[in-house]
This record gives sequence, structure tokens and C-alpha cells, in this order.
Amino acid sequence: MYVVLFLLLIFSVPAERIEHERKIRVPLALQETLWSWLLEKFQDPSWLNQDNSRFYTQLGDELFSDYYFDTRRLDLMNQGHGIRHRSREIISGAAIEKDNRQLIQIKLGQNEDMEKLTRIEHKLDVVLGASPRTELLPNLVVSKDRDRLYTLLKEIGVQARELRPFLQLKQHRRRVYLSDKQGPYATLTLDLVTSTSWLSDVKWLEIELELNEIRYTQAQMDIRQKMTQTTQKIEAELLNRFPDLIMDQTPKYDLGFQMVLKSSPLPVLWLVSLGITEENLSTVVLLLVLAATAMLIFIVQKFWKK
Repeated sequence: MYVVLFLLLIFSVPAERIEHERKIRVPLALQETLWSWLLEKFQDPSWLNQDNSRFYTQLGDELFSDYYFDTRRLDLMNQGHGIRHRSREIISGAAIEKDNRQLIQIKLGQNEDMEKLTRIEHKLDVVLGASPRTELLPNLVVSKDRDRLYTLLKEIGVQARELRPFLQLKQHRRRVYLSDKQGPYATLTLDLVTSTSWLSDVKWLEIELELNEIRYTQAQMDIRQKMTQTTQKIEAELLNRFPDLIMDQTPKYDLGFQMVLKSSPLPVLWLVSLGITEENLSTVVLLLVLAATAMLIFIVQKFWKK
């Protein structure tokens, strides 16, 4: 009986999930003040209770490393899509069972039928030990998920062989997990995002207020409306206490890449257009240095003979 229930639970999880999140930019100077307020405000979340929902919270302290893939023409970014390889390290908290978890996430841009806070997300399992720095995207995905990967890529009009990891973002995520008797309900995450990609030095702070994907995806429309009302109430409390916060739905990939372009001393767009990644950048630089050295030797020898 338990085996049957376990299998039903596994196969009831939708392959395509609806991500509903509000993204809020936070001044770096407010980092600790805001986190202290969150701890105090959500120590007793009964102010959010509604109907049969009686909420409780757990905390999390986690590290994420994300490699974002795109073509040399930045086809994904230009269409509002995103593909990343994510590694997760749990320092402490409620998600300890997900420590060292890796996965591929494919986030599709909004269409006309979707509200502005939602995106479609697909999650694919990763081959154990595979590295996004050295492997092509299909080689990162376990065999059972590769057909789905190719189908999704075909739908958005990109070839798997063209995708390369062009940007790495790291995040220190402190989280408030909001749950009720039915299970996980939402997360409120304070993200410190950094990047040193392409010799840049990038840092920003944001809050993600996200409803549980599985629960939101499977819910009827009236339940979804009640769930969004809960996050709207949290959002209102945040903005009332911290009026300097900025509502900004720009995906981390787009925002991070634009900040890297401004921070890096390198001609990043030109390098990306040539299909060069950080992994092979040092090789390219070495070849250029060798070519310049050879040219200099040739010129010196020609001049010396004269």
C-alpha cells in the first residue's frame, strides 16, 4: 500500500510547473535590517491566516551556484527564456534533504494568456558528476529527460549544440518557508547575488516572494486567487515598512548579464558573439598572445636582415 501511495505521489508531480513570484529589488544597505524584520514578522505568521489556512514558518540558509546557457546570439534572453544548471548547498534549515542537489531549469517567457507574475518552468535531472563548464547541455541531462529537453528546445527555436554557459551567478539565500496543514505554501527569500564572470565584480540584493510551484500549478483558479491574495498581503507589509524597495520583475539572468556588461573590462558581447565562453577564454587569450609574439619576431627578424 505504501509503495502505491509513493508512486502516486511521484507521478502526480507535474512536469510543467507554473512559477508565480514577485521580485523586489532591495538596497544593499538594508540587508541585515530587512532580514531582522522578516525574522520578527514571521515568527508568528498568524496575521496571514485565512479560512482553513493556519500558517507556520521554518527558516533556511542556502547557497546556490547557477550557470546560465544561451546561444552566441543570445536567443534565449531575447525571447524572455532562461536555461540554467543549478547547484544547491544547504547551510542549515528546512531544505536539508536537498543539500548538493543539481538540476537543469528551463524557464519559458510569458505568453498572452499568462499574468505578469507567472512563468512556465521545467525541471530536468542532472547526470551525477557532470560539469556545466565542460559538458554540452544534453550531456548534463539524464537519459530519461533528454527527449523532453529536445522537445522544449525545439519549441523555443534553439539548437542544443549552440548552447553554452555564458554567465555564472552565485546566491546566498536566506529564506522563510511558509506552510499550512496541507504542506508548503510559499517562500520569502532574501537573495544576495554576486558574479565575477568575465572579470566583473557584480553584487545586488533582492527579495523573491514565490508561491509553491506544485501546489499553485495543481490548484483550481479560486484557490490560486486566495494564494495570490496571501502574497499580496505580505508584499503590502514589506512596502509599508520599507518604502525604498523597488518592484522589478527582470529575471536574474537578464539583470546579471546587463550588470556584468557594465562591470567587465572585456568586450563581453563581442566575445559571446564569437561563441567564446569563460572556460575557453584563457585558451583564446593564449593563442592571441602567441600569434602576436610570432608576428613581432617575424617583424624583428625582417628588420634585422635589412
